[in-house]
Amino acid sequence: MLTVACGVPEVNISADELAGSWSNPAGTSVELKRDGTFAASGLDKTEAAALYAEPGKGQRGTWEFAVLSEDADRPGHAAKADHGWVADVTLDDIACELQFNVYGDPESPIVCFTQDTFSECTAEEGFRRDRG
Repeated sequence: MLTVACGVPEVNISADELAGSWSNPAGTSVELKRDGTFAASGLDKTEAAALYAEPGKGQRGTWEFAVLSEDADRPGHAAKADHGWVADVTLDDIACELQFNVYGDPESPIVCFTQDTFSECTAEEGFRRDRG
C-alpha cells in the first residue's frame, strides 16, 4: 500500500519485509531484525541522533511500528502493529527516542531515521536495503 502525507510517499511495509541490512552513502549501516531489535554502526553520526548520542553510543536498541493517534482508540501511540510506515525507535544506552519512516518506491523503499515523521532524509542519510 502506498499513501502520501505532506508530499512524502509512504510505504506500508511488514516487519518481515523490513528485516535485513540497510545502509546509506554517509557510511552508516543498520541491521533491522524481525524481533524488533536493531544493531547499527554510525547511527550516532546521523542528524536525527547526533543531538543526543555521545560518540559510539546509540548503536543498539528496539523498534516497533507506531499506531498513529488517528488510528488508535486513545491519544498518542497505542497497540502494536505488524506493519506500517512509521516506527518508534528506542536507543539502549541513551535517554532518547527517535522514529524512522519508510517512503519512496515500494520496490526499493528508503528508511529515514528522524525526529520529524513527515520529513524525508537527505540523499546521504536515507537508508537503502543492502543487496547481496
